[in-house]
Amino acid sequence: MTSEFVRLTPPESIYAEKNLLYSELEVLTSSKHLINYRSLKKEENQLKIILKQEIKTALDILKSVDKSLPKMKIPESELPSKIISSSPQEEKDVDSDELESELQRIKAKLSSLQSR
Repeated sequence: MTSEFVRLTPPESIYAEKNLLYSELEVLTSSKHLINYRSLKKEENQLKIILKQEIKTALDILKSVDKSLPKMKIPESELPSKIISSSPQEEKDVDSDELESELQRIKAKLSSLQSR
């Protein structure tokens, strides 16, 4: 199998390089958004754990108050249901400074190509 080479004119090469840089820019911004999403999701899970602990504390207080009150017969349909817990997942952290520098480098290349 033989290789064939195609000669590109300067405007074609600039156009191809711009498209390649725009693609790299989109990939890096997407990964930046993904990192941000992961950190927000991790924070959400931590807040859920804290909320669960606060609810457990409130339930313990309610149980102690309930023990001190006189007993009444309550239908089973009005009793509170149990709380289901969820376990947080560990997420890998990626260095966002490295992504920022890469984004800045690509933007600089794009601006230099735009001025041609």
